[in-house]
Amino acid sequence: MNGFTNWWRTVGVLVGLELRQRTRATRWRILLGVFFLVVSLVVFGSLWFSSTTGGDDAYRDWAENLYLIVMGFVGFLGLVIAPTMTATSINGDRKDATLAVVQATPASGLQLAAGKLLGAWIASCALLAVSTPYLVWAIAEANYPVGFSILGVVVVALLFLTYCGIGLGLSALFSRPIGSAAITQLVMLFLLIGLPVVAVMLVPTTETQVMANRPTWDYDPTDQTSTCRVEMREVTIQHTERIWWIVAPNPAVVLADSAAQRDAGRHARRSGENVYVDTGGDGLRRPQESALGALAGGVSEFRTAPAAAQDRGCPEKRSDDYPRYTDYDFGPGQDTTGYLGHTWYLGLLANLALGGIGLAFAARRLRVPAGTLPRGVRIA
Repeated sequence: MNGFTNWWRTVGVLVGLELRQRTRATRWRILLGVFFLVVSLVVFGSLWFSSTTGGDDAYRDWAENLYLIVMGFVGFLGLVIAPTMTATSINGDRKDATLAVVQATPASGLQLAAGKLLGAWIASCALLAVSTPYLVWAIAEANYPVGFSILGVVVVALLFLTYCGIGLGLSALFSRPIGSAAITQLVMLFLLIGLPVVAVMLVPTTETQVMANRPTWDYDPTDQTSTCRVEMREVTIQHTERIWWIVAPNPAVVLADSAAQRDAGRHARRSGENVYVDTGGDGLRRPQESALGALAGGVSEFRTAPAAAQDRGCPEKRSDDYPRYTDYDFGPGQDTTGYLGHTWYLGLLANLALGGIGLAFAARRLRVPAGTLPRGVRIA
């Protein structure tokens, strides 16, 4: 236990060095001040826009989406700023000839890497701390349980940790700070934009053809009537449930699935009304589904396998007065998509694994003696 305590005491000293190095810099304080002003501008700007373009319920509708506005903005900027904390942490200190001084101490390579990682993570969490007034406001205004909203904040903080780990590993991999910083931002963009694009491009590879009964309408121009008949046809279906895991590590998907209040087992959408109805009969008004809930639902639909039976029969007309498409009952053969549950923890684990790989690689590169160094890397 004594050795364990001493190990973490050393890491704590290194974390303190990292934080003092950052807090002494005036530009870091300026960055936090500018960040707070930008968040304030986004929040009050959206409130002004909603008040001028909305009706009597403008504030209520805006307040229900305030959590999405704040967390979406903070999460996006954190995606850019958090990995930047460590993207030049190792090669930058090596270039400034300050890394060798720390490596000369009894601290191990893993302790050095952990100290840099935790120091950068605490500094990046300052973005959440600066946004605390608006987060508290958003949680208070939302009609959702507080626990889900707090869970979203915790998940975003853990995502910041993984991004810092990825940046740390790339800082150890590349000898030039500008190269590691650029590659780190490309990796972040790939996680945010590249993964959904790859998944969409792979959708055609999941297509299969099956034979199924489908209705066909024959039009008689004489009496201007249509007759339905069933014929066997080749139908193309998509098994997107085979590739849904590609989008699981996407930070937007992780945040949406963890914070969105979507539970098809407890809530159902009432047709024609902008409320959710609790099947338990509590009568409480539920907010409209936000973009976070829609994204979580889209991922759930992406995970859902197509119906085993693709047969469709001719509909039964339910109304003889001005029949419309909605006046027909197509029976139980239709596809029904239910919410399959949360997957945010899988995406978060994938991100944590990437951050852990970066931490392990950085610890290996910080070992002393170093052995064979990469080309262009110097000891001091």
